[in-house]
Amino acid sequence: MSLLLPSRPLIVLSDLAERIGLNEAIVLQQVQYWLTETNSGIEHEGRRWVYNSIREWHKQFKFWNEKTVSRTFTSLEKQGLITGEKLSKDKRDQTKYYAINYDHAALDDAEIINNSIGTKCPTPLGQNVQMQKDKVTSCNGTKSGDSIGTNCPNVLTEITTKSTQEITSDKNTLGSSAAPTDPEVEITDKAIQVLKHLNQVTASRYQNCKSSLENIRARLRDGFTTDELILVVDFSVERWGSNLDMAPNLNPTTLFRPGKFPTYLSSATNWSKASRPPRAQWSTANQAKPKGYVDMDFSKQDYSSIPTGFRNGYSSEQPREQAAPVDRSDLPKWLLERTGGAV
Repeated sequence: MSLLLPSRPLIVLSDLAERIGLNEAIVLQQVQYWLTETNSGIEHEGRRWVYNSIREWHKQFKFWNEKTVSRTFTSLEKQGLITGEKLSKDKRDQTKYYAINYDHAALDDAEIINNSIGTKCPTPLGQNVQMQKDKVTSCNGTKSGDSIGTNCPNVLTEITTKSTQEITSDKNTLGSSAAPTDPEVEITDKAIQVLKHLNQVTASRYQNCKSSLENIRARLRDGFTTDELILVVDFSVERWGSNLDMAPNLNPTTLFRPGKFPTYLSSATNWSKASRPPRAQWSTANQAKPKGYVDMDFSKQDYSSIPTGFRNGYSSEQPREQAAPVDRSDLPKWLLERTGGAV
């Protein structure tokens, strides 16, 4: 059997995992790999940024599902360990790039948390003078031998208590002792806020259920903000609210559909920059017309009288002339009999 690993292993320091969480440490180390050991990413404002979609990141962590990968990146951002930004100038491009905040306290190796628990024994009373081997005694008072390194020497209670307090204080400072808020819970709270606004401005009664919140939560996971979603709602209400044919589109499934939402947001942003004019003031001069379009505006047509030329070319004031009689003498007798003389 070969001693070589068949693929590149995921390596993470236990001290880092203790500070920021195991999942977070694994993902952060992988981001570090892409930033420092590959040519991936771009340079922006003096920092290196790397991009992968959640689906692509998931291929590197197949032992998790995509939601776990997404939650882990969200946790790293909330802890301030990475920064995620959309660097494209095109607002339709929602690609999110990540950079590591190397000056974060959790990444400082000056002080290692719990560096003595379970692996090294604290020195009693602060004595660190090397003793001769034959003078060293074990914890139970016997001569040193096979027990050295396995049992810790007796330490005064005061020192143990102080060490525990220091360790607990350090962990609280780094934020590793308190579990972070579940990102999915926060996303759902924001989605409910957007749905509540939609109900208010449309006088609707959409419930806080999966069918109503699914697309809203998906757009929030894509990186869109609550304000952007509410802006699309306001724009769409102004655009379709008074149109009986389009008003049914004012629902959470249609407004936040993945294929349409970026376009809606772009139009809503331009509308907001124009100080949100009412629908009646929107210009239609520059709107694209379909092929073969004919502008048939009869709003200025006078219908008080029938125009000349109607009714087979005669107006109502000119009675129709009688048609000249038809000479049927030349027609065959059998035709006259078959048609009853109607020809």
